[in-house]
Amino acid sequence: MIHAYVDGSFSNDKCGYGVVICDGPYSLGSILYSTNGVVEGETHRQIGGELKAAMVVIWWMIRNQINEATVVYDYDGIRKWVTGEWHAKKPMTRTYQIWMRNKIEEFKLLIYWQHVRGHTGHPGNEKADQLAKEATS
Repeated sequence: MIHAYVDGSFSNDKCGYGVVICDGPYSLGSILYSTNGVVEGETHRQIGGELKAAMVVIWWMIRNQINEATVVYDYDGIRKWVTGEWHAKKPMTRTYQIWMRNKIEEFKLLIYWQHVRGHTGHPGNEKADQLAKEATS
């Protein structure tokens, strides 16, 4: 099963995101896709990068006709805004919530959410974090 690692970073007044998508858990699978970039507009520091990274994963799944994946994240909002556990109050989080829910429903995606603690040596999370940081340098 696809495992997608997402992370965000804020440095040098820039918000970056990093994504690593593998054909299994990072340490056991092969990397199918990785990317990073800078988020423009409203970001709320690194949170904008976290959300952008999750959206990139969904776009990749749609483009590649993948309907099931585990999204591995270290920031709870990635999952909780989508599931409704957190109320999306700001325009950026409302946009994320609506967009993610619409795409997941429209394309009948099955997302498994896996939380890992950030900066604890989890290899997939560390790689996504590295990519997010590189985008801000």
